[in-house]
Amino acid sequence: MTSQERSRSKKGESNLRRWERKSHAVTLLLALDGLQAIPGKSRDVSLSGVFFVPDALRDLRLVRHGHRGSLTMSAGEGPLRFPCEVIRVAEGGLALNLHDRQAAFGMAVTQEIFNSLKSRRP
Repeated sequence: MTSQERSRSKKGESNLRRWERKSHAVTLLLALDGLQAIPGKSRDVSLSGVFFVPDALRDLRLVRHGHRGSLTMSAGEGPLRFPCEVIRVAEGGLALNLHDRQAAFGMAVTQEIFNSLKSRRP
């Protein structure tokens, strides 16, 4: 697979994604500048972003495109924070772009996936 993936939005517009998205739910805490922290989960992840689904949709009413903040993920050694920006406000959640530490985010998600697989073993 190439580093860019073509996709279509709901309106039929084409756009380019630098990294492939994968469905994965991980518990997250989104702290946007000037707003209360919003707990939720990821719907899908890539190395450069996350689709964030809040636990309560009402928490999205004050969120706007361009809001900046940080996304926190609990990991084995403690919480990991990743700077992010809201790039799309959707009906069921937020598209977040990670500004920095994409490799660390990828490693944290991979570790979380392996940990969840280990806990499923009989």
